[in-house]
Amino acid sequence: ATVHANAKHHAADLALVVEDIRNSGATSLRAIASELDARGMLTRRGGRWHVSTVRNLLKWIDRTD
Repeated sequence: ATVHANAKHHAADLALVVEDIRNSGATSLRAIASELDARGMLTRRGGRWHVSTVRNLLKWIDRTD
């Protein structure tokens, strides 16, 4: 339950950042990952972004809307 809550909270924190990235024209998972890294945003576990972590993040963002 704690892991679920942490993932939901992290996704909510990044939702506006992802929206801004998408509005700037980066729409592919790879482009979003690159932009998150460029902005210094870390994954929930403190790592760099990959296609798979962006895909998971977007799923969590969709759940929090």
